Amino acid sequence: MRAKLWKIMGAMLALLGSGVVANAQPGPPAGMTMGPLEVGVVEMQLQEVPRVMTSPGIAVAFQQVEVRPSIGGVVQEILYTPDQLLEVGDPLFRIDDASYVAAEASARADVATA
Repeated sequence: MRAKLWKIMGAMLALLGSGVVANAQPGPPAGMTMGPLEVGVVEMQLQEVPRVMTSPGIAVAFQQVEVRPSIGGVVQEILYTPDQLLEVGDPLFRIDDASYVAAEASARADVATA
């Protein structure tokens, strides 16, 4: 019996609340009058817009060459300067020949003992 009474009271409150909401008149906030609002106007114009693109990456020269000795050894001197025009056959490096002299002496000794 008590649950039925609560259900009836809840239904009456819901009906009363919906009636209040239905009768409420929307109006301006306190201190404001209803009327037309002022708005700004912008005229469109055709104009050139610069296009700027930013993308991550690295820049690499179009023509690039790596210069390094074709044989192993200790480089004693670099005989060219960067940005210098080279011809075919120009020496680029001076390499320490001590290891080659020792290898040649060892090979001659092996031939002699054989």
